[in-house]
Amino acid sequence: MRSGAAAYVPPRPLVMSAVHPPAWLEFAFYVQVVYAVIGVAIGLSVPSVGIALLALVTVGCAISMGRYSIAIVRSTAIPLLCGLSFVVIQMAIHRSDFDNSYLRDWIPWMLAVVALQHLATRRGFVHRAAIVMFLIGVATLPYIQSVGTEHRTGLATAITIANPNDLGAWFGFCCVYFATLGVEVRRPWVRGAAWSLAVVSALILAMTVSRGPLLAAGLGVAFALRGTLRKGFLPLMCLASAAWVAFALGLLDRPAELYAQRGFEETGRLQVWPLAIGRVLESPLFGAGAGHVDIYLPGAGVSITPHNAPLFIALASGVVPLLLFLAYCVHLVQSARRATARVNPDAPFHHSLLLYTLLIAMNLNVAFMLPWAMVTFASVSVGGLFAKAREYSTRADSRFVRMRPQPMTTTARGLEF
Repeated sequence: MRSGAAAYVPPRPLVMSAVHPPAWLEFAFYVQVVYAVIGVAIGLSVPSVGIALLALVTVGCAISMGRYSIAIVRSTAIPLLCGLSFVVIQMAIHRSDFDNSYLRDWIPWMLAVVALQHLATRRGFVHRAAIVMFLIGVATLPYIQSVGTEHRTGLATAITIANPNDLGAWFGFCCVYFATLGVEVRRPWVRGAAWSLAVVSALILAMTVSRGPLLAAGLGVAFALRGTLRKGFLPLMCLASAAWVAFALGLLDRPAELYAQRGFEETGRLQVWPLAIGRVLESPLFGAGAGHVDIYLPGAGVSITPHNAPLFIALASGVVPLLLFLAYCVHLVQSARRATARVNPDAPFHHSLLLYTLLIAMNLNVAFMLPWAMVTFASVSVGGLFAKAREYSTRADSRFVRMRPQPMTTTARGLEF
């Protein structure tokens, strides 16, 4: 009986949190993000340098993780298949080349998915990445300018996030992160700093007059505040006080006026989505091609893209990449539900940031390829992977305890097990 019990060894978890890529690889990823976002604007534009650096980070992460890298790469199977199917359909069926940005961006996205899935195993990665994203966003502010006739705030065209929607989504992510940090952190000075940065991010978001990111950020912050009444009124009062001060100083007057002007303005999305669905149904298997995603609106006299990630993928490459992308989103939701705050201290951040990112994906074509969105997806996925591994290990340990014989003890009535 003793030998039988000794022969059973509880299996190790698939991923060990003690094994992770070194810090310099994480730093190299941040350098790559700076280059990709504002490299042209600051005079660092060298062809293929960005993707080469990202490839080196990906290879370095895989080597540093050793045998655990297999489990990490396996967990990225769904998004990698989505990207590969999209690229193959564009090149084999639609004869597209890499001059099309909608096709070209999928290659670095797939590399980043693998690299970030490794980097997310580092403790505190989501916090460092969010702070870096905020600093990168602040670094773009000297290039701020008015865009279009609506006086919306955007950036110089040389910057990747020049579009007001992309800029607003970037700072909306920062707003949701710092608001969640203000709720979860215990130190008063950190909480005050977090709420202050959340207000700053919200003000920059308001300047872009982007309704989708503003609504998504509001829902993300509301989700982060869902336990405020149980934890106390202080975070809510800090937010209300900061908003009152901004209103009293007149900081919100101009954004409020612009939002009022755009509030009832039809941007064409309610018209383009039915038309996009109709075109998808006309060619459901392979789509119309990444070069033909613009849809003409007769009433407005303009052509616009679907401004919706699932519709964009379906219209460009058909049902196979669409189903894989939706499966990836379902996997992320399941991972977020599996990782509770008791198991993973970063779970509250994963929940609010994932909600925000999925809402943004419903309003923009390829916002899920932006660095902050990829960081969110990778952190949520790895958090679910750790939770699943821990649950599996716990079940194995409990099975080992049940199989182990109890020691023999001597009592007044004789020998007992």
